[in-house]
Amino acid sequence: MCAATNGTNPEGGAAFAEWCGSEAGMLAAQAAGDTSLYANSRLDSSGYDAFNKQKLAVIGEAKNVMNFLDRDCRNDFAGPIVGVQIQNFLKNPADLNKILEETQAAWDALPPLA
Repeated sequence: MCAATNGTNPEGGAAFAEWCGSEAGMLAAQAAGDTSLYANSRLDSSGYDAFNKQKLAVIGEAKNVMNFLDRDCRNDFAGPIVGVQIQNFLKNPADLNKILEETQAAWDALPPLA
C-alpha cells in the first residue's frame, strides 16, 4: 500500500494505508472477498480452504518471512531499509508517517548508482 506525498490528499492516503494494515482493514478485505492470506493470528481463518490453512500454518511457524523487493529494486535499499521498515510497520502500524519519513530519508541518502 502506498500513498503519494504529492497527491491531492496525502493525509487521507496515509490514513487509508494505516487502516488497511489494521485488523479492521484486513477483516473488511476478507469480508469483501479478498483471497489474500493475512499472517495475523487474530484474524478468523475458519473460512479458508484446506490449502490456505496449510499455507497459514507454514507462515505461522516461520521464524522469518521473506519478501522479494530485493529482486525488483536496489539491494542496498530493499533489505537494510525497506525490510526493517516493513517489520516496524507490522509491529506498530500507527507509526506509519514516521516509517514513511524514515524510509524517504534513507532513500535520499543513498549514493547514486554508478
